[in-house]
Amino acid sequence: MSDLQVHEDGGLRLFFSRLSDQRRQGSAPAEQVIYEGATVSNTRRFLGLVVEAGERAGYFGNWTLALGATGLRGLRVALSRNAWGDGPPYDRDSYTATTAATWAELNQRPGAITRRLIGAFLRALATESYYSSALTDPHPDDGLGD
Repeated sequence: MSDLQVHEDGGLRLFFSRLSDQRRQGSAPAEQVIYEGATVSNTRRFLGLVVEAGERAGYFGNWTLALGATGLRGLRVALSRNAWGDGPPYDRDSYTATTAATWAELNQRPGAITRRLIGAFLRALATESYYSSALTDPHPDDGLGD
């Protein structure tokens, strides 16, 4: 479930309540797992909402962006993509990241912003390489920097 909150001061918040869920494999007990792909898609969706809100409000300035997740300690990714097992468990209770972005970067470099917000999380889960298209931009040499 996703819930978009729009605050009087212009702040936006996207709350997503299904970053983890129970996975059953055969007769093994159910295991709570992380759906890291939801983090990627919701981050990109949120950046699109920020751009739309800025356009509608006529605000073309800088934005401060943050991402947070809780209840993560010991969870692994939902789908095993590794022949050696399910990948490492997440070793902290929560994940948080913040970054600033210009209007130009929001429009031209959403992949770079996404990488700053969730790259470390995906690296900790050993899944960053599976999301390279969402974490990169088509024109990296546009003078906006990394």
